[in-house]
Amino acid sequence: MSANATPGTGLVESPLRREAHGGFGERPGETDWRQRQHRAPGRLNRHSGIGYHTPASVHFGTAEHVRAQRATALDKAYTAHPERFSRRPRPPRIPQEAWINDPAKRPDPTPQNL
Repeated sequence: MSANATPGTGLVESPLRREAHGGFGERPGETDWRQRQHRAPGRLNRHSGIGYHTPASVHFGTAEHVRAQRATALDKAYTAHPERFSRRPRPPRIPQEAWINDPAKRPDPTPQNL
């Protein structure tokens, strides 16, 4: 078996590919980045259904503070350059309720005879 063969598969790895990316091991910091990305969706992804806030911001009650900061920034931008806007910009409102599947709009489930 060749020194470049993957054990148990019989496949041979190209020495050029291996050198191009430093091998198939983890790069320094890559595991940390992946773990942060896996834990982060509720903290990083902004959703239009909740006023372009993160679910965590809405859940923990910081959305109104963030909205006020956005309003201040938009006011400053409008004051500095009103010609860039067709109307005074406002941050999106935060809905009182947000549902993935609103139970009020769901049809009554059909009973199943098991």
